[in-house]
Amino acid sequence: MVSSLKDMLKYDEGEKLEMYKDTEGNYTIGIGHLITKNKDKNEAIKILEGEIGHTVKLNSKKEPEISSSESESLFEKDKSVAINSIENSSTLSTIYNNLDSNRKMALANMVFQMGASNVSKFKKSLKLIEEKKWAEAAIELKNSTWNTQTPKRSNRVISVFETGTLKEYK
Repeated sequence: MVSSLKDMLKYDEGEKLEMYKDTEGNYTIGIGHLITKNKDKNEAIKILEGEIGHTVKLNSKKEPEISSSESESLFEKDKSVAINSIENSSTLSTIYNNLDSNRKMALANMVFQMGASNVSKFKKSLKLIEEKKWAEAAIELKNSTWNTQTPKRSNRVISVFETGTLKEYK
């Protein structure tokens, strides 16, 4: 059952303790933690080691792997970055602060995935969200490139904006 931003993001991102390439070919680990956009695996490992503070362990497949607690730590940092970027955004902060808790999670989910600067470009959608025109905002969000690129995730997030419920997160 999803009841927190962490639950929601874990549902959408999954949690992989082994380093992998995301849909854009970027090295990622944990709950959607972007290590680097650099395509060099050794560079990604060095960056990851800097983030976790020790030499990374290799699993039986000789792939870099972290512990659950390290995944949790990386996630908490990433979540803080996302929330802070919302709070520091002149476009997003007021909207975010006037949302109910479920819709706050939906907006934070978008920022976690795309970054505050990219979410801020959803001007029509954000205006409709600010005006609490949920059905219209949902239509606008469904017409976005974001919805084309990650339709399952975006449709769940859009449903939260539209209904105010977490019913799509079962």
